[in-house]
Amino acid sequence: MYGMSVREVRGRASLTPFIDRVIDGGPDAATAPDDALSVRDYLDLMLAGSFPEPSLRMPAAARRRWFAGYVEQMITRDVPAVAPPRDPELLRQYLSVLAVNTAGIAAESTLWSAAGINAKTAQAYQALFQRMFVLDLVPASPQAATTRACTTRAKSKGAGKWTC
Repeated sequence: MYGMSVREVRGRASLTPFIDRVIDGGPDAATAPDDALSVRDYLDLMLAGSFPEPSLRMPAAARRRWFAGYVEQMITRDVPAVAPPRDPELLRQYLSVLAVNTAGIAAESTLWSAAGINAKTAQAYQALFQRMFVLDLVPASPQAATTRACTTRAKSKGAGKWTC
């Protein structure tokens, strides 16, 4: 399950999506919204999250408690239901490090070090969080993914048969 979109959180789900407007109206349909968001508005949206209950119905303090309870339940109840026993403190620490670093690019070794775990443990935790739909890994750049795919094809099919 994924959280709500910003359109849904802001009560605008019934409006025509941006992509549909551009497809139907061409580039001129790509206009800025009438009520532009400030930096503070963006921060408020981020902190509210996208789960319906905390983002739509709770003040900030209650929302923080809700998210803390969500993480606690995930670490203490959900993880043991789908994986061999794990150290809950290290899991919580690694999840926190991942959350803090979502807006930037950090070397994996930096993440492991900050969480106090080694590479093997980090890989196991990443796989676990992916299975639980808590973590989505995104390639660093489409160019790198294309290069990897082309290199792999060239190696498997014989050099010179594939060009990218």
